[in-house]
Amino acid sequence: MLTPEQIQLDLQDFIGSINLWKRRTPIPITYTDGVKYLQDKLAAFWLTDAIASYQSREFKEQYEFQVWKLTVAEDNTGILTATDGNDENAIVAQAIEYNDFPLSEIVIFVSVEAEIFMFLPSEN
Repeated sequence: MLTPEQIQLDLQDFIGSINLWKRRTPIPITYTDGVKYLQDKLAAFWLTDAIASYQSREFKEQYEFQVWKLTVAEDNTGILTATDGNDENAIVAQAIEYNDFPLSEIVIFVSVEAEIFMFLPSEN
């Protein structure tokens, strides 16, 4: 199992993205190598699914750029929040009763022009 320190080191390697990945279910998303790492190495499909579940037509039209942050407490509860890029403008706050995400915090950017596109801040 990867330690939080090793994960942080691995995440530093994601600068830009060589590949774009697509997943069609349950909600179609396109994502970068860094987000694929989160899904594959950290079993965080649930996290990208949670973010994708908010992407209704109205939500995407109102918030074409979103900053999502998962914050995990020591008791494995968490909160998933989203802003419109301005930390003062919270648009989502979802309590997570339990999760096994190994980091205390992760940020994922979402851009929704023609499709839902997820990427890490370092891949911008």
